[in-house]
Amino acid sequence: MRPLKRLAGIGTAGLLATALWGGGTAHAMGPLARFSCDVDLTITSEWPTGYVASLRYNNTGTEPFSPWIGHFELPAGDTLGPAWNGVFATAPPIVEVRGAVWAGTGMAAGSWAEVGFVVSRAAPDGPPLNYTLNGVICTV
Repeated sequence: MRPLKRLAGIGTAGLLATALWGGGTAHAMGPLARFSCDVDLTITSEWPTGYVASLRYNNTGTEPFSPWIGHFELPAGDTLGPAWNGVFATAPPIVEVRGAVWAGTGMAAGSWAEVGFVVSRAAPDGPPLNYTLNGVICTV
């Protein structure tokens, strides 16, 4: 496993321009986009210094992703704790998640992958933001 590069001040545009493990590819979005995605984030448990979340990446496009690689950004000061159902790597504030071999590393058109994780935070702030799937900006 190669370490992730430290990315300072990266936002949505930076996520599209940066391939953290060399696997991300940006695709133009048009009215008949072959590549599109959305995410569903559910906070399953929460306390003042953290939360447990379930994140579902949905491939809403007409083409498969193989392998699938998702990214999201944690608010400043938040850190990723235990995580499951994917292979996670961090370069704060960016989190990268890939499909686990045992769960399938590809994602067919119209399918989804769900992962879970724990986040520790210094102060109550918002959920993760700037979600992408294989370099495509996902709607929330």
